[in-house]
Amino acid sequence: MIQGWSAVYYREALLMRRRGPKMLATMCVSPLLYLLAFGWGLGEVASHAGVPYLQFLVPGLAAMSSMTQAWSVAGEINVARFYWRIFDEIQSAPVAPGGYVLGEVLAGMTRGLLASALTVLLGALFGVHPWCGPAFWLALMLNSFFFASLAVGLAMLIKSHAD
Repeated sequence: MIQGWSAVYYREALLMRRRGPKMLATMCVSPLLYLLAFGWGLGEVASHAGVPYLQFLVPGLAAMSSMTQAWSVAGEINVARFYWRIFDEIQSAPVAPGGYVLGEVLAGMTRGLLASALTVLLGALFGVHPWCGPAFWLALMLNSFFFASLAVGLAMLIKSHAD
């Protein structure tokens, strides 16, 4: 049986799957620009204690990607609320408000972690293999959780798309 939060998350996962190639391409643009500009432009000359600059850059880009993609769930919620009226339909369904919030936060976290993984893969294409242990991924999960939660909370407070 699908619970409230899992139905909301499943809907968002289906949307991500449908928009997959476009979404993955947009997730790669910003990290790729930073890697090109700072990686090739500055990466050859800059190092600290023998560690290349790119070793520092890729984890920071992964955190930035996690933050921006988790935050972008707010725009999706507002479009769904104000233009498609999905929020009204979910309110009439047997989904608790907390279930809706949890499903949207998990969807934002998924986007953030996916963007971070893509950034690490892009870094690997540039020859950078940063330490990506459990603490790194836990920090990215907490980062995505925080910004997705903030985005969902603020998206629920605004009264119009212009706000």
